[in-house]
Amino acid sequence: KAEKASMLLRIPGRNDELCFMHDRFHQCFYEMVKEGAEKQLMYLRLGRRIRSLMQDNNSDESSLQFLAADLLNMGKALMDDQTEMMLLVELDQTVAELAVEKSSYSAS
Repeated sequence: KAEKASMLLRIPGRNDELCFMHDRFHQCFYEMVKEGAEKQLMYLRLGRRIRSLMQDNNSDESSLQFLAADLLNMGKALMDDQTEMMLLVELDQTVAELAVEKSSYSAS
């Protein structure tokens, strides 16, 4: 229904993926999700999906790493797997090192 109402756009070449046509639609849908466990579950699922896409594509793009870490940390209260928690710790360390690296300035 949302796609027919032109709120969502099908991504060319990826028939099963959609994106929001406008940031305001994204913001509206985000705000409709209730705070608490429902929102944490959304974060956890999104973080897992991004991490999975990064692994599938053998990607180490820093912006995706930061996003995955952020989302997974917001949903970590719902994690019940120690292995997944350890993977998150490793990802957190990686993005912390990237942040330090990106903020370092070389002496001129």
